Amino acid sequence: MFGQRAHFALFAPEKIPYAIERYTKETERLYGVLEQRLKQQKYLCGDEYSIVDIAHWGWIYTAKRMGFSFDQFSSLIPWHDQIAERPAVQKGIQVPGPLPF
Repeated sequence: MFGQRAHFALFAPEKIPYAIERYTKETERLYGVLEQRLKQQKYLCGDEYSIVDIAHWGWIYTAKRMGFSFDQFSSLIPWHDQIAERPAVQKGIQVPGPLPF
């Protein structure tokens, strides 16, 4: 869903309002699911950093870099920023090269 939102909102040669609205609403719903988890615990599956955080962090990182708003998700950005500070994450986002935006 996150990739579809980015595709239709930013990269599709033809702007299709239905697709942009559909995927925007769905990703915002999913951000809400993540938000609720992070209000209850430090990471998505509890108190330990896991593959679940790794899998979701990349989508949030990309969306944040593309300018999507997270204003209504007060727990999501601190979680994102905390993971972004990890040395392995800093190294990983440089492979194969930084995002072009």
